[in-house]
Amino acid sequence: MFLRGQGGSTVSLSARFRSGLIVTRQQVALAYLAVAFSIWAVISIVALATNVWDTEQGAQGPIILATGLLFVVRHLRAASPSQTGGSPYLSGILAIIASILFFVGFAFHVVQMQYLSIILMGATIVQTFLGVKEVKNLWFVLVYLCFAVPMPTFLVQPIISALKLALSDGAVRAVAATGIEAANSGNRLFVDQYEVSVEDACSGINSLISLIAISTLYIYVRYAGKWRAAVLLLVFVPPIAIGSNILRIIGVLVAVHIFGARALEEHMHATAGIMVSIVAIGVLFIVDAAFIKRFVGEQG
Repeated sequence: MFLRGQGGSTVSLSARFRSGLIVTRQQVALAYLAVAFSIWAVISIVALATNVWDTEQGAQGPIILATGLLFVVRHLRAASPSQTGGSPYLSGILAIIASILFFVGFAFHVVQMQYLSIILMGATIVQTFLGVKEVKNLWFVLVYLCFAVPMPTFLVQPIISALKLALSDGAVRAVAATGIEAANSGNRLFVDQYEVSVEDACSGINSLISLIAISTLYIYVRYAGKWRAAVLLLVFVPPIAIGSNILRIIGVLVAVHIFGARALEEHMHATAGIMVSIVAIGVLFIVDAAFIKRFVGEQG
């Protein structure tokens, strides 16, 4: 049976019916993506909040997640919807990869994989509604959101071990040069009659990751993605992070020499960590004002 449309054209009822089925399948697919995204997000955020973000290694996570989501919402409000949407095949592939990441991460308690599956599923939804172009426009924010979780231990442990030894040796040499009795055996530091251990949190890897996240966000806001500024400023991030942590360890050793065991109390350690972060960010801004901004201005 056929229906006559405008201009005398005819449309098969079976074609109309098949078209309706295609629309329904798309709606079902979008509903699956939305429901999966919501459930996975709740499960992963709860796991991160109870197991990762309450530690010193992951303390920056909630701030990065909140600021990243603000940029996503800001961008999507200004985005123009695609007439045809994104490729359903690409959406299907991305959804399958995201599903594998989530269920493997959930089964083996790897919260990093669960969190990455959320980011990938969010990108899939944007691609489905707005097209792949808008996903490309969001590449910076998607990468920035990855900093909300610490890197897996097996990847960073060799770096952490090397940094702890280097920082311990450098801090002891600096303190001993002032006349204070100090020595070290690996990451065990000795000042007067006291012993201080340089733990993973003092290795500088957390400061390095946090400072990279902050600097990339600063570049995104300040320089609108100018790659020269990004590269130059990121070059300064590792020495700033490592140098600030050496100052932190030196400060602890000097405080132990002056105040004794009281300097090793937990609130003193936390205060030192906050001060180091403030100093590192301040140095980053000074480097930008003294060198980066001037160079970018000269380059046009």
